[in-house]
Parts: sequence; C-alpha cells; structure tokens
Amino acid sequence: MRVSEAVKLMSKSYLNRIVDSFTKDFTKESEAQSQDIIVKNVNELADQKRIKNLIQIYEESYDKQILQSYVLEALLEQPEYIAEESVIINTVQEVEKAILKESQSENCFQFTDSHDLDILRTVLDVAIDDSILSKEELRLIRHLRQRLGLSEKDQFLLLAQLNHYPREGNKIHTSSDCRDILLNLQKKGVVFYCNHLENGPAYVIPVELIPGVRSAIGFELTETAHSLLLNNLQVNQLSTVLDGCGVTKSGTKEDLIQRIINIDIQPSQVLNFLSNNELYALCKKLPGTAVSGLKEDRIERIIDYYDNLVIKPSSESTDEGEFYYDYLKELAIRDRKNLLTYKVIKKDKEMEKAFEIGTKYLFTKKLKLTLEELSGNDIPDGCIP
Repeated sequence: MRVSEAVKLMSKSYLNRIVDSFTKDFTKESEAQSQDIIVKNVNELADQKRIKNLIQIYEESYDKQILQSYVLEALLEQPEYIAEESVIINTVQEVEKAILKESQSENCFQFTDSHDLDILRTVLDVAIDDSILSKEELRLIRHLRQRLGLSEKDQFLLLAQLNHYPREGNKIHTSSDCRDILLNLQKKGVVFYCNHLENGPAYVIPVELIPGVRSAIGFELTETAHSLLLNNLQVNQLSTVLDGCGVTKSGTKEDLIQRIINIDIQPSQVLNFLSNNELYALCKKLPGTAVSGLKEDRIERIIDYYDNLVIKPSSESTDEGEFYYDYLKELAIRDRKNLLTYKVIKKDKEMEKAFEIGTKYLFTKKLKLTLEELSGNDIPDGCIP
C-alpha cells in the first residue's frame, strides 16, 4: 500500500500523528488537508537517513529497542506489510518465547565458537550487573560482538541465560508494551494506523518507507524468501558459506539451510561467499533478472528478486484446482517470475491450462455453480446454464 492509499483509510487524529512527525508548521483543519500534507511530503517521510535516525535512537531502554525491531520485523514479514494489532503482538511474543526456550537447550550454541561466546558472556554479565544496559555499553557490546563474528541472536541467547532477555527476569513484552511501541512508531511517522480498512483496523508500513525501515534494522528478506534463495543454491555452495563462517557443514541440504537461518547469516553475507561466476549463473536462473554487472550489483539484484516475490501461505491440499486457484491472479497477469519460482508452471505454455483449471475451481467450488460441458474446439473455457 502506498502512502497516497494509506492516508485515505485513516481518521484525522491518526493522520495528524504522521504530519507532526515531520512538521508542526501546518494547520490541519480537516482530514483532506492532513492527507494532502502527507502525500506532498512523501519524499521527506521516506528519506532513508531520516528513518534510520528515528529508529536507531539509543535513548530508550535496551528492551524497548529489541521490541521496536521485533514489531517492525513482524510487519515486514506480513503480506503487503499490513497486520492487525493482535497479529503483531502474537508474533513478537512467540519470537521472544522461542529465544527463551532455545537458550535452555543443550544444543543452543553447538555451531558457535565457545571461546568467543565466553568473551561476550563475560562482558554482558558485567554490563547488566546494575540491571541497566546503557547506550555506551550497548555500543561497546555491539562492536565487540561484530569483531567476534557473533550474531545479535547469539547475544539474545546469552542474555536469556543471564536472566536478562528481553528484560530483567526474562519477562516477555506485554500487549501494552507492544501498543506503546506502535504508538511511538506512528509519532515517528514510520508506521501508519489505517482504521478504515475494509477488514478492520490494521497497522501499515507504506511501500515508500520499506527500504528505509529495512536498512535501519538490518532486515533483508523474510524467512520464507531467505529459504527460497538458499534452496536455489547447491550443497557445495551452502557448505562454502558455513565453512567461511567457521560452522560445521555436515548434514543434508535441508540441515545446511536451517543452520544458516538459525545462526542468522544474512542473505547478502551468503551471496558474498559465492564467486562472481556463480552469481552470474544464479541471476540467469531467475526470470527477468539482468545478469551483467559487478558482484555487488548481482547480489543486490538477487536479493531484490526474492524480496519482490509474492509469498503465498503453504497449502497441504493435493487438489490441482485449489493449487492453481491460489495463484489465479499471477496466472491472469502472466507473472512468470512468481509462477516459475514457486513451480506453479515449468514452461510458459502451461499458463493457459493452469488458468483454466484455477478458474473452473473458482466457479465450481467457491461460487458453487454447475458448469455445462461444451463440445468442440472453438468454444469458451466454460459456460453457466
């Protein structure tokens, strides 16, 4: 959803939160005026430097920094970057519970250097001795963690073992905590609250702001898109990535993929381990992706390809008609990229047949209509008596 679409779905008070995030100079007498002010200033709202400065403010407590990132990630993981409040809260709490559970596992750090972990654990233990992680301590810890080659997830797991994740006492964030962050993000002009959506109120990150938000929190791809990218690599390439990160490379392809995701190796890091020739071959396999350019260009192009995929919820149905119905829009507009990536079709010429089957499912199963069988070749795909 673009900014111009989102503002039409917001009441005046919610519009004014966005306006006030970048100026106090305008008189906002009506919803139409507020909408107009926001649309005219979309470039300022979407400015990546502005978004980064607003999101990476270290005055707030560390647990609120964690919560802010989780809330934004929850929105970025949703189709079209739209989510109801309950979905965001549930997603955040499930992530925090998963970290706490994993921290108690015997295999928690089985692929991580124990010496590096001990160094970071000691520093964290000293830093939380007064129950507060100051912004100076956080900067030091972040630089140390990066020098040791450890991920932020490693830091969270260590804090959980020290009884301090996501805050003292290993207490997860409440619904009220999440609402406070969502309100704060509205006041920063990063998240819009669209209370006039047809299916009920929801929070939205407009598409113009997505690059800035992704950059500010270091979010490259959803887990689903990341998995699709890794599945497109060969086993020896996945092994090279893990070996380069000092992690064991034994196991099946599925094991290697899950290991890369679990230890939080970002897509750009994964692709950087490949040679430029390997990146060329990968670009060539992705429909509509240009193959020329420097290594950095190809990496950016590959990530953009997977970032722009239409992520569909996985279906366990074996009904061919239902499967094609799920991709009816993509079949109708002949979206080769998504259709080939998700193996809906293997060749372009299969699109028309798949569209016919999906359309038949729409009329017979969804609309509960009986179709007439037509004989001959020069006829419509179907007919309703």
